[in-house]
Amino acid sequence: MIEKKESFCNIIAFFIFGFMDQFVFAILLAGAKDIDKGGVALVYLATAIPSFLTKLLLPYVADYISYNLRALMFGIVTCFGLLMVALASDLRVQLISVASCSVMTAMGESTAVALTSKYSRPATLLSAFSSGLGVAGVSAFGFVYIMENYISIDFSKVLMCIFYTPILFYISHCCILEKFPEQTPEISYSKVESEVHDNTRQDAEEDAEEEEYTGTESLLSEYITNRASKEERKTNQETTLNEEKTMIMVPSLESGITKGQSQLYLNEAHTIPNFEEEEEVNNGIDGLNGLSPKNSNFKVVQKNIPTIEGKKSFSKNNSAQSSCEKVFHTFGLTRGIFVFIIQMYIVYVCQYSLQSGIFSGIGFPITSEASRKKFYSLANWSFQIGLCIGRSSGNFLPRKRVEFLWLLALLQFFFLSLFSAIAITQYSFVYNFPSLLPVAFAVGLVGGMCYVNALTQVSALDYPSKEDQGTAISILCGSESLGCISADFLGLAIQGCLYRYNGIDGATFSCDIKI
Repeated sequence: MIEKKESFCNIIAFFIFGFMDQFVFAILLAGAKDIDKGGVALVYLATAIPSFLTKLLLPYVADYISYNLRALMFGIVTCFGLLMVALASDLRVQLISVASCSVMTAMGESTAVALTSKYSRPATLLSAFSSGLGVAGVSAFGFVYIMENYISIDFSKVLMCIFYTPILFYISHCCILEKFPEQTPEISYSKVESEVHDNTRQDAEEDAEEEEYTGTESLLSEYITNRASKEERKTNQETTLNEEKTMIMVPSLESGITKGQSQLYLNEAHTIPNFEEEEEVNNGIDGLNGLSPKNSNFKVVQKNIPTIEGKKSFSKNNSAQSSCEKVFHTFGLTRGIFVFIIQMYIVYVCQYSLQSGIFSGIGFPITSEASRKKFYSLANWSFQIGLCIGRSSGNFLPRKRVEFLWLLALLQFFFLSLFSAIAITQYSFVYNFPSLLPVAFAVGLVGGMCYVNALTQVSALDYPSKEDQGTAISILCGSESLGCISADFLGLAIQGCLYRYNGIDGATFSCDIKI
């Protein structure tokens, strides 16, 4: 079946979701040295730990919080958090405010990627969301750099200029995003019986205006042939059924047949008379004349259609599933995408160890605080440009090649090792802006490609339901935050050791390792 083209409004909405979600996160990272000069990784931890816990727990409670409420919470809480970071002078208050923004950005990301499963082209919407993330990173770091270096205003005033922008997330959800199509609800036996009676009365009115079928064997034979041919054409046009049970209402021929009395209750109505037994056909000849709705009998046939791998969907409508079963089911989904979790974890550990640790311990000269801050800003800007391009490449990367993600993970580990060696040795041939900024760009490029490619590969897997698809994508996003947490602890140690090695004071972490 040819999939429907995704709406342009939906693509724009998901781009805005990604942009606003990452813009808040990147603004806080861009000002990390202004929040805590000696412990950049401490600010990163204030974003990473709450983000990881949110992404870890949200799949278990997401059914109880509507998408509209989540979008509204993102807009209000994030605006307030940015305002508190700008106005507070106490580092503890600032870190708590950073953490509150981190919780909202994590919820916004998990909500957006899970929401893509509700639409016809999730891979397209994931690419749009990822592109928004990339553009936001470049915009945030560029905005902070220009405001601080060319307009000469400090970071707190920068936050005052943009603290209200996250409300665009909620506006986009309400005004731009099209409502996702509702899934067909399960039909109960009582509802089927009620509709059968209604259809029976309607058939009686229609039959009064139509030509009556006579009780001849030849006419019945012609009728059966026409109906069977019509049903064969309809069957060839049907797509794969996703419902676990299909309710088929079949008329018994003991009382005869009239048009429109057989209904297939799925997504559309079909007419399927029961011609399985030749004996029933012969018996039905006698009852053709004088057929009325009152003597028309219906029988219910229950047809079981298994879902993928025989699993059941844990949707809000499936009240029979217990919370314990849902937890085990979520663990099963985690196990199914574990290889993608490991790949993304490796990439993000290496990526954010560079960003939070090594970038903050390089300068030309290294002893100048202004030089270190300048390199940190430019390196992060180069990193964000690469990240933007990488996250916008979702439609050009292989979507069913796990080996490609392993290659990206190895490349990121190589860049971490290379940057570490250069920061320690300070070899003059490569210890300069022209040599290091392209490497920072490559780090961002690899990270962005891994992010969007892992999400699209996971979304392309087979799932029992759309809910399971959205849950799996949300779980994968949690591996990003877990990698960030590990990288931030490692970054604290790296920055402290680089400061100690170069005789620089002010590191939050005291390094006892001799380099």
